Amino acid sequence: MAWCPDPSFSDSTDKRQVKMNHTYGVKFRQSFYSEESWYEINTYGGMVFRIWGILMVIGGVLFVFIPLGDFGALFAIFLVTFATVAVPTIITYAYAGVSSRRK
Repeated sequence: MAWCPDPSFSDSTDKRQVKMNHTYGVKFRQSFYSEESWYEINTYGGMVFRIWGILMVIGGVLFVFIPLGDFGALFAIFLVTFATVAVPTIITYAYAGVSSRRK
């Protein structure tokens, strides 16, 4: 699975423009169960990553005003960066699992 904090990722997956493939999109096992699963999981994942991408931008702007001489500030930046990738991935994976069980 590959993620890109890129608005075009969220936009193209939200609008169901990307057909099922092994290169682009949310590529959990459950995504490949059917064409409907692919679009449902990618639409949800695109929305989640768009929201977290906005939070990442806001965090980046806020961290401009935090002095970076402190190790705590650098650690906080690392945690926010990690969270903006890990949390939406976990949320989307959980949704994919629930979505696949409903069918």
